[in-house]
Amino acid sequence: MSNNLNPDRWAQLRFAIIGPLLAAPPAHGELRAALERLAQHGWKHPINGTPVRFGYSTLERWYYLAPYEALYGVKPINWWRRFSTDLFLLVNLTFMTFLPGSVTFLLMHGIDQTMRPEYMVDYDEVLPDLIELHYDLIPELLKEAVPERLRTDVTEIILCLCHPDPKRRMYRGKSGIQALHAYVGRVNTLATEARIYGV
Repeated sequence: MSNNLNPDRWAQLRFAIIGPLLAAPPAHGELRAALERLAQHGWKHPINGTPVRFGYSTLERWYYLAPYEALYGVKPINWWRRFSTDLFLLVNLTFMTFLPGSVTFLLMHGIDQTMRPEYMVDYDEVLPDLIELHYDLIPELLKEAVPERLRTDVTEIILCLCHPDPKRRMYRGKSGIQALHAYVGRVNTLATEARIYGV
């Protein structure tokens, strides 16, 4: 792998920049200002060490790639929960293949404003509403965005692995590394079908 594409170094940099916001979510109305301050800050390029800055839209995109619970200050407590977070990030990127926003961004802007992270509500209080919106909104969004031949599988993957409850992030009855293998296998099959049928 090229050093310029080293995902671990980039992930560490993204976490160093966005992590403090996830650990202590900004107060109501303060997120934009917090991201704009970060956009003015200089950082060290993770590969070549040169000074680098990131624009507001890039930082907002990084912030909203995180799992919902991270925006409320809930941290993974063991390797299994950490793995469910990594799976969420991976599948969130899959979602963004079809739509111009992340699952996190769309759901956070779909729930009642008083339930958003900046209101410092407890994640357990938000979870039932978030789950309901998850099952209502995601299939509706994907209906127009994903070719019909792939839609059922793509919707199932996103509903399962981007579930608002980290304990329920499973795919076809599998969790952890088994869920990852099942996901990769299914995505490879879908990619082949897409090439064959020109979708």
